[in-house]
Amino acid sequence: MHQPQALEFFAFGDKTCPISQLPDHLQHKSYIKAYLSGIGAKTLIVEPNYFDRDYLDEFAAFYGTSARGYKNICRRVHFFDSGEICRDLLERALSDDKGAIKHFNDSYIGYIILRPLEAAPFGRTVLRHYPQGNQQPTRIDTPARTYTCHLAGLELRVEGLAWQQQDRGVSACATIGIWTLLHSSAFDDVHAIPTTADITRAAHLNSSLGNRPFPQSGLKIEQMLEAILAHDLAPVITNPDAPGGYFSKTKFAATCASFIRSGYPVAVVGNYENDPAQRHLICITAFREESAPNHAQSPALLDSAVSVMYVHDDNFGPGVRCELQEVDFGLQTPTGVTKIRIAELVSSPPTYVQNPEPHSTVRFTPTLIIAATHSDINVTPDQFHVAALRKATSAQAIVNAATSTTPQVSVATRIMKLSDYLSHELGRFFAGSGDLLGRVRLDIQEKVAPMSLHIGVVRIEIDGDLALDVLHDTTDCDPNRKAFAHLIFDRGLKAIMDQVDPNAKLAVLGTEVIAHEPAKPGA
Repeated sequence: MHQPQALEFFAFGDKTCPISQLPDHLQHKSYIKAYLSGIGAKTLIVEPNYFDRDYLDEFAAFYGTSARGYKNICRRVHFFDSGEICRDLLERALSDDKGAIKHFNDSYIGYIILRPLEAAPFGRTVLRHYPQGNQQPTRIDTPARTYTCHLAGLELRVEGLAWQQQDRGVSACATIGIWTLLHSSAFDDVHAIPTTADITRAAHLNSSLGNRPFPQSGLKIEQMLEAILAHDLAPVITNPDAPGGYFSKTKFAATCASFIRSGYPVAVVGNYENDPAQRHLICITAFREESAPNHAQSPALLDSAVSVMYVHDDNFGPGVRCELQEVDFGLQTPTGVTKIRIAELVSSPPTYVQNPEPHSTVRFTPTLIIAATHSDINVTPDQFHVAALRKATSAQAIVNAATSTTPQVSVATRIMKLSDYLSHELGRFFAGSGDLLGRVRLDIQEKVAPMSLHIGVVRIEIDGDLALDVLHDTTDCDPNRKAFAHLIFDRGLKAIMDQVDPNAKLAVLGTEVIAHEPAKPGA
């Protein structure tokens, strides 16, 4: 049986610490060490005896039957960006010293579970993002969530999204990608987060296609969708729009950003170096917001200009920074080679930090997008973008007719819980606005017809300023889907909208909610 062991304390980079002791041929090792260095890791504490839920299920499904005699226990390594972490400080924290507890939590940057698998040691890994600071453009990482763990009874928290290395015994890249999706999409008061073995079993339950589940050799698209459905979520596929089964940069950027803004990471099927033999699946978890493209004549999707995305790649590590590029590609056709422009993700270090985010230079060509949304949501980004652009075009035409100008109009979409919109979203926008926030929340509660659990938000900006939010039903299908309400944030736009026929405005935009301060008397 396992023997009790003391906690171990190391300085980051110590050659005797568990990360440094891993084999140098593991490309994950060099990436993760560089990542940890970039987020300021200075100290680590090792729990030498840790039973991990994911690995125990993997052990029961596969490794426990091996003649090799694998252990069923892992090590959990905690990382801190403080050099003051030590046994004495831990003892004080465990004795309810408030200052010591705060120091531990303020400096905690995440954990890595090390499995007793020589070729695939990196189990569940949750690490803090690189600091946002004042850097622009803003990183959007809505899928990230708070993970809570306990070290000898000391509660520690870190914000991130789980990653792990594929092991090929229980999980390949598709299983890991779906696992990451469900760590975000499924984390609520209804769904339980599955293990990698759960996902593999679910994928083979109705779609085994004659293949054994373990050892894992990869999942078909149909099996990935079955695994999502089996966990009471709705799989959503977005097909490419360019010839030859490729994505344009505009569609790929806008689609991924819409899901991520909504809190759903996306699994992306594609190929390394555009080589069909190197088929792979990655998970996009965040992106950097860009300014809307120049579009004087017609509205544009705000997120079509996104050029930086963050990828969980089980071949490298979490949070790999990638540039989304549009590249020339020679498509072979019956009449010859036709040049087209396609989307491609290229790993790239940032230029705005002293210690760049680590990266391994790879090129990845996406061919399919898969997301896992809540089952009550019956709208896709493609459908929602069409509706959003239609409303933005109408807004542009109304402003143009009233002012004889052609404003620059951009639009973004997202899906979120109504409760989150009322609490967090409006609270963030109206911070410090006094009574206005309360009035807007009450008007939505008392004047708008009952809304669905999840709402679709179409956000329209005019000349770079927030002008309008249109709240949509997500439970209906086209062409019956309607808007519940619209919030007017701009006083000038309110005066223009008052010239529109009230019945037509209600039919298209739903109930009006004034979300700005009234004009002062005499102004």
